[in-house]
Amino acid sequence: MAGKRKVDLHCHANNVAHNTHEISTSQLIVRRGQPFSVTLELDYAFSTSESVKLTVETGATFLTWA
Repeated sequence: MAGKRKVDLHCHANNVAHNTHEISTSQLIVRRGQPFSVTLELDYAFSTSESVKLTVETGATFLTWA
């Protein structure tokens, strides 16, 4: 994907829907098996011949707050 892009993880809305908002509303924390929303805004026309790759990390890294 070339060009500028903006990604909105909808952290607050997703975390409320997943009952994780008491942990954080600034980091996306979702539960396995439940849908969540992500908005990708591009500065060019997206072709259906292109693909989007979403990389997800799992683990307890959110427990290492400062």
